Amino acid sequence: MCSSDLVGRAFHLLYLDLDNFKKINDGYGHKVGDEVLIKTAEMIQEQFPNAVTARLGGDEFAVVDESGSRSEIQDKCSRLETQVQEAFGHYNCGLSVSIGITETDGSIQDMDRLLNEGDVRMYEVKREHHRRGNG
Repeated sequence: MCSSDLVGRAFHLLYLDLDNFKKINDGYGHKVGDEVLIKTAEMIQEQFPNAVTARLGGDEFAVVDESGSRSEIQDKCSRLETQVQEAFGHYNCGLSVSIGITETDGSIQDMDRLLNEGDVRMYEVKREHHRRGNG
């Protein structure tokens, strides 16, 4: 699916980043880091089975979901946050996921702007996690 395929269609865009992922690579090695990324991708697909999921690079992912209301998306994100913390808590490095949620009614034609907005919102969540000591 390319960005032109989404023009005129309502969807949510999620921008996800793993908090403290560098501690996994540094403390356990890149093989374990790769396993964490694969498992995270599986958990994202489990929570958002009808969405398009992509790894943007490093420890960042994007999800385009055309199904569900804003509150349903937020519920799935909360479940994913819990799932990530439970799956990787044994590493004792505070691994968590920060998720920026943005949406469009289909009228937006600039995917880069929408991705940037999701990135900004993700960093707002990340700062909140740090304030609470969760990331």
